[in-house]
Amino acid sequence: GIRDTSVTGVQTCALPICALLTYARVNEKRLVIIPRYRRTQMPERSREEAYYGDLLGAEVDFLEPETDNPSYAAVDMGGVSVAIDPTLGYESLARGTRTAMFSMRGAICGLKGYSFGWPLNVAETGFFWTNRTDVAEFFLILDRLYAVTEADWQTELVACGISDLIYSNLGNSILQRILLDELGPPA
Repeated sequence: GIRDTSVTGVQTCALPICALLTYARVNEKRLVIIPRYRRTQMPERSREEAYYGDLLGAEVDFLEPETDNPSYAAVDMGGVSVAIDPTLGYESLARGTRTAMFSMRGAICGLKGYSFGWPLNVAETGFFWTNRTDVAEFFLILDRLYAVTEADWQTELVACGISDLIYSNLGNSILQRILLDELGPPA
């Protein structure tokens, strides 16, 4: 979703989002956006809706399950998720969800640390990611993600070392242990 409404954010979001709309239409897929802002967060939500509406030239379908953590619930609903730099994309990978990572902000803006997998030494492009602004590569990655079996997807995650980058700790037991060690038991 959109996380940055500055010119930089618009530049890095527009190309892949428009490409996703084309891919969805050609392949008879449903394109939905996981919004950053909830319906109750105005005026931010209105600006987000206007941004996507202007960009896509169509009514935007937002996916927002009515839960305490709608973003996590949305990525867990199945299918393929696509992330353009945001943390939710990495968290989706850690949860085992088929996720395409289009991390182009570093290449477009000349910024270090914005490529997929940073700070690890990861190739510019791989099975489910690219740091390039290449629509054909976006489509190839999406085709792979829709075609891969669940077992082969899990193998890809292990092979690329995703657990060296991020892993899921449902319930935050690690954080809870650190807080307990540092602060002691709750009063």
